[in-house]
Amino acid sequence: MANVGYIQNWRAGRLKFSHLILVACLFSAAFLLYLPSELGAALTIPPDSSEYSICLVNLFEHGKFGFTLNGEWYPSRYSPWFSLTCLTPAYLLSGGNPLCFHWAILAFSLVLLVLIFEFGRRVGLGWAAPVPPLLLMFLPDFVFYSRVVMTEIPYTALLAVNTLLFARFAAARNHSRRLCLVAGALVAWLGMVRVTGIPMILAFVAVLVVKRESWRSAIKRILLVVLPSSAYILGNLSYNRVVFGNFFRSGYNYWVSVPCDFPKITFNMDNAGTVAYMLTHETIGLFMIATVFLTLAFWLSVILGRFGGVRGNGWFVAATSYLFLQTLALALLYGGYYWADTRFFLPITICFLPLAIFAVMTILSACCGFHLRIPLTVAVIVLCLVVVVRARTRYLYMAEGRPIWLAEAQIASAVLPPGSVVLQQGDPNVLDHFGFRDRGIRLFPIRRDFDYVKHMTAPRRINHLVDAPESVEQTILPALVSSGVCGLPFPFVAEERPEVIRDFLSRGCRVFLLQSHFYGKKYFEEFKSRVEGMGLVLKLFGVWNVPCIAPSPVRHLYDRLLFPDCSMDLRPEITAVYYEIVPGGASLGEGPAKRRGETDDDDFCRGSVL
Repeated sequence: MANVGYIQNWRAGRLKFSHLILVACLFSAAFLLYLPSELGAALTIPPDSSEYSICLVNLFEHGKFGFTLNGEWYPSRYSPWFSLTCLTPAYLLSGGNPLCFHWAILAFSLVLLVLIFEFGRRVGLGWAAPVPPLLLMFLPDFVFYSRVVMTEIPYTALLAVNTLLFARFAAARNHSRRLCLVAGALVAWLGMVRVTGIPMILAFVAVLVVKRESWRSAIKRILLVVLPSSAYILGNLSYNRVVFGNFFRSGYNYWVSVPCDFPKITFNMDNAGTVAYMLTHETIGLFMIATVFLTLAFWLSVILGRFGGVRGNGWFVAATSYLFLQTLALALLYGGYYWADTRFFLPITICFLPLAIFAVMTILSACCGFHLRIPLTVAVIVLCLVVVVRARTRYLYMAEGRPIWLAEAQIASAVLPPGSVVLQQGDPNVLDHFGFRDRGIRLFPIRRDFDYVKHMTAPRRINHLVDAPESVEQTILPALVSSGVCGLPFPFVAEERPEVIRDFLSRGCRVFLLQSHFYGKKYFEEFKSRVEGMGLVLKLFGVWNVPCIAPSPVRHLYDRLLFPDCSMDLRPEITAVYYEIVPGGASLGEGPAKRRGETDDDDFCRGSVL
């Protein structure tokens, strides 16, 4: 008996030790994952990040979930539910600053680490329960999406919560009405974040049908489970009807009518081949395939009665069954989708991770002696660590510094005269919100290589009006634009119609050109020659330098480990060079600042505008 008590105390102490590791992991994650709000990392991915954030601000301040471009209101391509349910706390805490909305994403990341630890504890990892959250801290995709306003991390956290609830739901003998309603609400929230969450309601319904005491009681509980998701679906259809004039048209049909109005382009087997190639030729894709395959293979073995059978692995079986349903939903929606991206499968990769580790540990325990079990498990964990560190995220961003278009928008807001016209590249939504809207500055893009500039708007369905485009790259259909069926937020760009600059000047508008990194020096010189060929002159208006943000040494080393091939190296500052375009021979006074060293207001030129 004394030995039994000793073993129980030792296990309790070991459990406390694993919890201490989890707490240390959370504090480390809070420090390492966080990026200063002024960095602007929250808006890294256009148009997703900027629309989720800026449209929420506009909803609270103007009553419209949309944004402006050159003074015109446009609806978002996304429904407001994710922003409302996940970002509103960050909006309230930050006073409506979109640059701070990644606070909410970071909170979901920390919660997710706790949930993944709980996965390991529930499934029976024991001393290895802290391993999955520790591995996540070295997974570049997890780190990246914990810093930007995207749906990946909130969706994964909600999927993990739903999995824990389903395991309890499946094991319960009696299903109270409150439990059914909570389950339905969590599935509805999952669906609000991403549509692939709605099919997960089928798992709860199946349990109620299989464990029914009577059809009458089962139907009542099924209605409670289905009610929240039904309310959400009806609400979303009503939103589409009010905003887009049709229950079944969304912001995607409005902004990305090619391909979204053409089902054969949006979903087809050629796309499936692209998705399969992507998953098998990227480390994170192979890691996802390995974790899912290992878990499902072990799950099948347990179903067949091996390794203790279902009775000895009840939680594992329930969790894996639920996540398998999610895997099918993701495969059906994204397997043939026109846009291939590993991030769509990140939620199941993370949620399957502790289950795959448990499967490996159990197999090693059965196949090897006890003295080899721990060394082999540690070797597997080290191998997983090497793999996740090598799993590069598709998106690369400037972890040290600022998103350049954000810095340029803030400079424009501070130095350009109201009512002027700016020839510039960058995310038009960010430029408008942070630089142009409040000062009446108009954006005249140089090229069609950013969202909103390279897309047309389609207020109504177009697939019955024209033949299907040859590719998804043909996002603008000139015949529909010229007939007025579709619109262009930016009818012209400077590369297509440089003569429009003359029209601006003839109306008394001051016109500026930003020399930006978005087009190289050679392109800038060629464009300058075209402008001068029309009898216009480019005169220096000013040079402004914005200091970049120096990261802490620890975070810098952490980012260098996970993002060694980051596309932009550390730079001391971002330089914005503005030229004013004037008629040839016209006299132009000095701008508010010359080059550094040529003005008394040198601090202003160095970036104190921010």
